[in-house]
Amino acid sequence: MAFDAQMRLVADDPERVALIGAQSGERLSQGDLARCIEQFALRLDAGRGILLIRTDNSINAVIAYLASLHAQCPALLVGAGAEVQKHQLLAQIPVLYVYEPHLDHLDVLPQHRDADLHPDLALLLSTSGSTGEQKLVRLSHSNLLSNAGAICTHLELTRQDRAPTGLPMAYSFGLSIINSHLHAGASLLVTDKSLINADFWGDVRRHQCTSFSGVPEQFKLLEKTGLFPRELPSLRYVTQAGGRLYADQVEKLARRGQSEGWNFFVMYGQTEAAPRMAYLPPSEAISNPGSIGRAIPGGRLELIDTHGEKVTIAGAQGELVYSGDNVMMGYARNAGDLARGQEVERLFTGDLASRDENGLYTLHGRTARFLKITGKRISLDAVEQRLHALGAEGLAVGQDECLGLVMCSPQDPSAIARQLVEELGIPASRLQTVRIDKLPLKSNGKPDYSAAMALLPPASELPAPNPTAKGSVQDQVLAAFLAQFPGEDIQPETTFESLEASSIEFVDLELRLSAILPALPKGWHRQDIAQLAASTQRQEAPAGQRFYDPVSLRSLGIMLVVLLHVVGDTPDAGLQLSRDTALFGLSAIIRYLTMPLYTLLAGLAFAQLGRGEMAPARFLSHLATTVVLPALIAMVAFAVISTLMGSRFGIYGLDDVVTNLVMPYAHFWYINAFILLSGGAYLLYRGLAEHAIWVATAIGAAVLILPVGLSEDIWAVNRTLGILPFFVLGLMLVRFEAAISQWKWPLLGLALITVVALYPLAYADMLQTGNRADFRTWDGFLLSLAVIVIALHASRLLGPIRPLAASSFTIYLWHVFGTSASRRALEAMEIWHPLPHLLLGTSVGLVAPILLYLILRRLPYGYIVLGQRRRH
Repeated sequence: MAFDAQMRLVADDPERVALIGAQSGERLSQGDLARCIEQFALRLDAGRGILLIRTDNSINAVIAYLASLHAQCPALLVGAGAEVQKHQLLAQIPVLYVYEPHLDHLDVLPQHRDADLHPDLALLLSTSGSTGEQKLVRLSHSNLLSNAGAICTHLELTRQDRAPTGLPMAYSFGLSIINSHLHAGASLLVTDKSLINADFWGDVRRHQCTSFSGVPEQFKLLEKTGLFPRELPSLRYVTQAGGRLYADQVEKLARRGQSEGWNFFVMYGQTEAAPRMAYLPPSEAISNPGSIGRAIPGGRLELIDTHGEKVTIAGAQGELVYSGDNVMMGYARNAGDLARGQEVERLFTGDLASRDENGLYTLHGRTARFLKITGKRISLDAVEQRLHALGAEGLAVGQDECLGLVMCSPQDPSAIARQLVEELGIPASRLQTVRIDKLPLKSNGKPDYSAAMALLPPASELPAPNPTAKGSVQDQVLAAFLAQFPGEDIQPETTFESLEASSIEFVDLELRLSAILPALPKGWHRQDIAQLAASTQRQEAPAGQRFYDPVSLRSLGIMLVVLLHVVGDTPDAGLQLSRDTALFGLSAIIRYLTMPLYTLLAGLAFAQLGRGEMAPARFLSHLATTVVLPALIAMVAFAVISTLMGSRFGIYGLDDVVTNLVMPYAHFWYINAFILLSGGAYLLYRGLAEHAIWVATAIGAAVLILPVGLSEDIWAVNRTLGILPFFVLGLMLVRFEAAISQWKWPLLGLALITVVALYPLAYADMLQTGNRADFRTWDGFLLSLAVIVIALHASRLLGPIRPLAASSFTIYLWHVFGTSASRRALEAMEIWHPLPHLLLGTSVGLVAPILLYLILRRLPYGYIVLGQRRRH
């Protein structure tokens, strides 16, 4: 299998495997792939036009890309999550086809049938780091073919090679892996997992991959986490590109490869060169670890000084310039550019470099108005244009790894800085802002960038970019706090507790810090930033960690909530299953765990975050903004939609309004219970800590409320009492954690025995009496307690689901919209089998609220719906 001159893939060994789906296990031979390409090409029947593909590293996406080459329809690749970029491009570029691989759905935009496209145009890719400036690289068939051939040559690719697609397809480096391996007749393991995923390595080993590729940050994380296995018998080589990897890390990887029998290639490139331009041979990586090597086969590197003259002296610096058949046709900023032919012969990279006497090139920094931050190429001119679009006037200056903004604007610079940090995708600590009354100008009226640069803090005061440098861990922790709480006055002495944030923000920050610190110390939320950074030097023993992970437990809890609502815990709810089915039996176990676990975590968070120590006004304000208000918004939305759909939860009169405010309403009853539990705990805590009047108030309230509440379950009092023991257990888990940890294994054994002994009896009772699983009975309480103990022990194995915790409250409030919509959709299609309902309902119930959470985080007033404090 190889590409012909027009980048059409030709199968020369139809039976040889070409693609393997890591998730699906699907295997496509060369012949299968060729037929799939031809079939997809037939779908492009509206004529030659741009095909926009939302690439998701799936077999469908690979086929669509190859079919675009086959049909001579230029592909425009965007990331699977780049919704904003997609809409910007649709408004800017005359796209004829839009393909969503995960749905296998192709849209045709007929108004763009007659777009003027150059015959050689094959591919459009976004540049590696522009700042909202939608500038696309135009690549021809010969560009792609030349680069694929050169890579095959210097990596000595053969049909026996197999590479995982561990980098995004829309990223030029990731796409070049696909092109080069298919051109060599090799095969691909198609996966959307990254190198920083344990499952990725299982797939690599199982499918006997001969190589993998990564960018600097991934290799740094691999070293930190130890995920890169020591024994991969099939591994032949490893490649690195996408930015500079520090020399000591290059040497370490090269030596490891030498000892384990594989080669380490350092590579250098830009999207504008399709994308690779240079490589460092493995034989020279140990002796020249700071070098990018020499030009790829068929290419040529040279250095040009500031006068446009060629640099010939070894060791002298100049701008690195590349020539070769893989140099782009040019850029595209609008529809008119798509008809233009080859406009670039030599690529001025913007990198300062030198060449030694052996012909090896070394980079020394960026030239002119470009810089790089964490591997992203930033155009300072484009930053200034973006500032103007945001209504601010300023100058953009800086150096590699630090961007400076000198602004004169009535707007708050910190708000603009937050916006740019998000758009650029750089750490907040890499952006410096200075506000002045008047921008510095030269006598000719042009901006005085030297004067602007002088207004910034000296380079010695800027955060160190080297992650191995002293203090860099503190810098990363500080950046995590700034990213979580933009606009706050974050200092090295700041603690999470001092910010009085919500438990969801606690979880979100813990996830951020877990990516930086090898092990978060106990009580990290009470330690300041400097202490957290210093904890890595103390190398705290693993025994100092909890035996359970509250974040993973929160994620597990919300997954089970959604699953339980899909399955149902009575024969007339959810899937309406018979009581004697295995799935219904599973729902009983879930019911014994879900609300008890969630309540235990609520008690744990109350004690852990010191809610009882808040001033009364602050506690009430916190409860109102983080719980009550977002719950009311969700309840109103739920009530409106239920009414429109004619549901039993609809509001059809004033009586319904009163009833649903006083009595338990759908799944929102737990909000009532949470308020009662938190309020009661707060009153008792204040009473014990300060004045007996608080205890008297709590007792008086209980005396007045409980009798009526128990008889009618007003405000879910009855249900609250049922889960009260688990809230108390959460408080006790914090208070007596050390003692419980000492007895964790005997407790686990006792829990397993309890489940084995009691669950069959409880299930048999459910079948006979028709009652549902009830944790409020003695045997039900013991079963719930046992299942919780098992979950506590298993939580350390649930790392992959930890990210769900950040959006768990949003999922709880809004998941029923997704589960209900999926059920109605399947019923409308007359699909009644439980499995589709289970899979679709659970997936949509989780994914829809997560998308809502991600969208609301970007909206000006989204924090209200999410239950987070507004940051100024």
